[in-house]
Amino acid sequence: MQTSSVQATSPARGASAHVRRRLRVRGVVQGVGFRPFVWELAHRHRLAGTVCNTSGSVLIEVEGAASVVDAFAAELRAHPPRLARITAVEDSEVALRGEDGFRIVESLTVEGEYQPVSPDAATCVECLAEILDPAQRRHRYPFTNCTACGPRFTIIEGLPYDRPRTTMRDFPMCDACRAEYDDPADRRFHAQPVACADCGPRLWLAAADGAEVEGDAISLAAAALRAGEVVALRGLGGFQLACDATDAAAVARLRERKRRPAKPFAVMVTDLAAAQELCVVGGAEAAILEGSARPVLLLRRRADSSAIAGEVAPRVADLGLMLPYTPLHHLLLREVGRPLVMTSGNVTEEPIAKDNGEALERLRGIADRFLLHDRGIAARYDDSVSRVVAGEERLVRRARGHCPLPAPLAGVDTGVLALGAHLKNTFCVLRGGDAFVGPHIGDLDHPLTLRHQEESLSGCLRLLGARPEQLACDATDAAAVARLRERKRRPAKPFAVMVTDLAAAQELCVVGGAEAAILEGSARPVLLLRRRADSSAIAGEVAPRVADLGLMLPYTPLHHLLLREVGRPLVMTSGNVTEEPIAKDNGEALERLRGIADRFLLHDRGIAARYDDSVSRVVAGEERLVRRARGHCPLPAPLAGVDTGVLALGAHLKNTFCVLRGGDAFVGPHIGDLDHPLTLRHQEESLSGCLRLLGARPEVVACDLHPDYASTALAERRAAEWSLGEPVRVQHHHAHV
Repeated sequence: MQTSSVQATSPARGASAHVRRRLRVRGVVQGVGFRPFVWELAHRHRLAGTVCNTSGSVLIEVEGAASVVDAFAAELRAHPPRLARITAVEDSEVALRGEDGFRIVESLTVEGEYQPVSPDAATCVECLAEILDPAQRRHRYPFTNCTACGPRFTIIEGLPYDRPRTTMRDFPMCDACRAEYDDPADRRFHAQPVACADCGPRLWLAAADGAEVEGDAISLAAAALRAGEVVALRGLGGFQLACDATDAAAVARLRERKRRPAKPFAVMVTDLAAAQELCVVGGAEAAILEGSARPVLLLRRRADSSAIAGEVAPRVADLGLMLPYTPLHHLLLREVGRPLVMTSGNVTEEPIAKDNGEALERLRGIADRFLLHDRGIAARYDDSVSRVVAGEERLVRRARGHCPLPAPLAGVDTGVLALGAHLKNTFCVLRGGDAFVGPHIGDLDHPLTLRHQEESLSGCLRLLGARPEQLACDATDAAAVARLRERKRRPAKPFAVMVTDLAAAQELCVVGGAEAAILEGSARPVLLLRRRADSSAIAGEVAPRVADLGLMLPYTPLHHLLLREVGRPLVMTSGNVTEEPIAKDNGEALERLRGIADRFLLHDRGIAARYDDSVSRVVAGEERLVRRARGHCPLPAPLAGVDTGVLALGAHLKNTFCVLRGGDAFVGPHIGDLDHPLTLRHQEESLSGCLRLLGARPEVVACDLHPDYASTALAERRAAEWSLGEPVRVQHHHAHV
């Protein structure tokens, strides 16, 4: 960056001895207006010296009377810029230089240092007023920002944070913007993304085929939204899909095109007053809605409000609301004049689209219009989601506005990379005692999501200059027999294998005494076993890239006869399409498994209860269930001294339920993820059957705290049906403990 030519007045002279101090400030101190803040502070205290960014800090040297330097340092710590987070200030005395002014000087690259990066910040009050004022030169300019707001992490490609290391490098400043950038009295003093309509990014509207539509892009997009169309708009961290939240037909069309049949959509409203018309908004909620992070905030709907179409968030009592966080959002919401659905710009199970070409290709068929711009997006980030619990914000999904702020882990200096699980994936990089949690990635079933994971991780490691010393990961990722995987739509997860007897199992895997007893026991689960290094009988596609193999022995006469007739191990996996429950009846199987199975081995004995296979492993000599189902359900677990009748309905993923009756806990079978209507039907069917057999009428219903889960909706319906009042809501991460 260029050295500022503006200097402060000469240092204060007086009786106090003169000193020169070096302050190295660490934390989130770049991209938050820290250097202009330091310049102004030094000017006000009439101190000489310099300030600059380094690879891992802001480096300040100040010279003047000792008492004045003390006052400067105290104010620096006590009143930093709004977006800054100071974690440490290293303070040392250095030799006097006799300078007469204070300067912002060129950034320094320091090998081995790293710098926490500021998240993107919502449009500040001053910039909002500017874009709404016809007398201002940035009137209706959708990329307006200053040192207090605007894009940060999503445009940064390298550190120290200067314009040439951001996606704004392609937009040289005009004379007017350069004058603001160089003026210490201006709020855009050294604001790296500063721009205007004469020199900055451009906005335009495109038709579904990518052709630019002539006219004012925001007005055209607003007209399309009012007409019931779906508009894809390029936001800070990627694309969003918008439609009129009061138009049931428009919302239904978006659901069908996006392949999202039931999961609630987020809604963006113009301001806090509009949010208060739709939902119950307390003081904590208002502060979050109007804060710089601007997440989707889960709020209880007002009973007297019906402005939002029922298709936006069916069967749930809460609504996810957010306020505009970019000038483009502000201008569009005001032009449309009604709430907008604002959801991730993707097909369900894929990451959000980030670039114009990518969006035009992947979102064609979903969006009718595309609101595009030419400012590059360095980091793909979806919206954060949160709710208020006991007066404090609790993140449900950590992404834009919160990432990449670190969480300090005192006393931990080892560099660690943790890669999370297969579902709702994220990662965490531990460096220098700070835990940098990555953005929400999603489920790792789709190749584009895997690419997004690699892209996000590589960018984070590059910015942090991190080279982890240890790796921690979930080792259950796999692929399997190609034709079955393709037909079953199961690209990665390992398959279970059934073998004839214990001797056959021992040829494939390491089987100890405890494992042998489980394999030959009455429950006959899928048992996770360590593969033998000298065995290669099983095709690598069954469970590649994992050291274990899920084995089970036959548990019905049919299995025994079939295995002996075939004379070799068989993949034996759930009879379903991935995400659906297993088929139970002959007609159901012939309909749902046609296209997967080439032949059907049927019988005419009815099945009253739909049960999948249990899965377990041996830990420290004892069996530990991974999935509780056939062979273990419905055996109860005694809970001494607990007589209340309770129904607990679990979370959204890997769902099951539990009925507490007479001091016994009856844990239901593995249900699965509650995204598919057939799985929801399976949940209701299994629960009703369990309650009927037990003759149970619960006195309390418990559910997950998340309002959008299907299990939460079922809990609310059951509690109302039994006149039990509100369900007891438990945060599922707390339930793990």
